[in-house]
Amino acid sequence: MTIRGGHYKLNYDMPGVGPIGTTSCQSPSELCLTKECFDIVDLGPLTTLLGVEFERKSEHSIIMHQRPYIKKLLKEYGLEKTVRVTVPLPVGTTIECTKDNSELIELYNAFGIKHVNFLKQVLRYLWSTIDYGIDLGACRDDAIDCYTDASWASDRDTRKSFGGYIVLVGCWNCKKQSVVALSTMEAEYMVLVNAAKEAHWLCQVFDNSIVSDQKHAAPMIFTDSMSAMYFTKNPVENVRSKHIDIKYHFLKDS
Repeated sequence: MTIRGGHYKLNYDMPGVGPIGTTSCQSPSELCLTKECFDIVDLGPLTTLLGVEFERKSEHSIIMHQRPYIKKLLKEYGLEKTVRVTVPLPVGTTIECTKDNSELIELYNAFGIKHVNFLKQVLRYLWSTIDYGIDLGACRDDAIDCYTDASWASDRDTRKSFGGYIVLVGCWNCKKQSVVALSTMEAEYMVLVNAAKEAHWLCQVFDNSIVSDQKHAAPMIFTDSMSAMYFTKNPVENVRSKHIDIKYHFLKDS
């Protein structure tokens, strides 16, 4: 919903805001956006937002894609009949992370044939994945499933690890950890704690909302680290784990 000149313009079917395509006026405490309450303009079902196209496939499913934008780019650069590729960069390309953008700024007005070919490769990749999209569908059940993973000491400068999780109800997180992990178990354990906190918060949100009229079951958190899983069940500390900050032991009581 956007506000322009004192008027409200309403697009319904907004992704991520309550049940798709539904509003409710049953409770006086609920805010009901109607023409009787507000000066609004109904723009109909959402079709385009910030360059992203939305297609309704069923009552509880919306597909997000950028098919028209990709076709526009291909036409603009004469690549409509180009050969499609399955990878965005040529096989064997070495990818390095620069510390700043100074090198990229230098190439802004001094790019070469190699850089143009790389960009064409990306467009060919988009051409091969033009029919891909993100399906914003309703959950089949009330289960909260979470998957976690971590890469130990992957930051070459600080030797800190990266950890991330994804919860299959529409949220995810991936970032560098705040402390140096001394083992893969410790890195995996810390990301398990972050995932548990997020899952616990989601349970509270669902239990106190109108999304479901019943309490949710305990969330399921999946990890590929057997050592981290065993550590969460082990109440005994040892010389290899007693240094772990107390805040990460939240998981053992969850």
